[in-house]
Amino acid sequence: MQTLRITLIFAICLFVQNGYADRIDSLRQVLDNKNLSDEQIIQLKYQLGNDLHLDERYDEAEQCFIYALEIAQRKQDNISICKVLLGLGRTHESRTNYPEALAYYKEVLEMQVEGSDITRKAAAFSQMSSIYQALGDYEKAFEMQLSALQIHEKVKDSAGIARAHYVIGTIFFYQKQFEQSLEYYEKAKILCDKINKERLIYSCLAALGSVHSELSHYKESLYYNDKALQLARKLEYKIGIAYVLGNIGSNYLKQGNLEQAEIHKKQAIQLMTSMEDKWGAIGNKLGLAKVYLEAEKTDMVIPTLEDALQMSKELDSKPRQLEAYQIFIETYEQLE
Repeated sequence: MQTLRITLIFAICLFVQNGYADRIDSLRQVLDNKNLSDEQIIQLKYQLGNDLHLDERYDEAEQCFIYALEIAQRKQDNISICKVLLGLGRTHESRTNYPEALAYYKEVLEMQVEGSDITRKAAAFSQMSSIYQALGDYEKAFEMQLSALQIHEKVKDSAGIARAHYVIGTIFFYQKQFEQSLEYYEKAKILCDKINKERLIYSCLAALGSVHSELSHYKESLYYNDKALQLARKLEYKIGIAYVLGNIGSNYLKQGNLEQAEIHKKQAIQLMTSMEDKWGAIGNKLGLAKVYLEAEKTDMVIPTLEDALQMSKELDSKPRQLEAYQIFIETYEQLE
């Protein structure tokens, strides 16, 4: 038993220190041990699922979470159930399977948890807010995020407060209220720097790059996007790299550098498509259509728009559909 405990501690240390591939292999080796208790299996399967998710291996992550969930439900371990349900929700959300993700998050809200574990409900509120924002229901997104923020403030969870400010900034961003968006992104960045959460720091840097671009602060935008790209590469965060490439493409488009805009948008689309990120791919295809329109490549605009619009309908994303229709109108006006 002592040897097993040491092995588990070693695996957890690897989880913290090494790259994704090494950590995944180490956790799988530990899981081969036949003397693990149910509690240990739940913990290790959850950690493995979380690491697979971070490595964008979503199908494998989902299977790990389902395995852990079955054991946790049999043990009636509400804390572990909540944790694993959140993992399943995030995995479906990353694949833009929004109805399935929402169903898992709602299950978390229905669970009975107490004390510090209430932050799991805050996480569910926050993730639901992000989904409603993507679907264009900004009122519901704001309501959900405020619920999350209240919980985080109650338990003095700095990382949670930072995330809440970040998501509220994003809600304002997609409503084109860029000054308010900038205010919340800056609040989030200050908190993230204090707690040194690199994934959160990346998100803030990329967001600040986007909002400064919308405010025509191109120098600041490129500065933040470059910092975000460096951090994403350091973290081997592939989807993060894709989003920053798209942001840089948008910046170049606004500055009239259509060649670089097209290059960066295509790179972003390729990466997002390979990772099944439909929301991001649609946004960059719409951006690419704008590049083609500005470059007077009219034969490329309509097919790109039609592809993006069809994907938007499949995703049931009203903001993306509206943006596609607006570019259609601009295109036909230019062709007249």
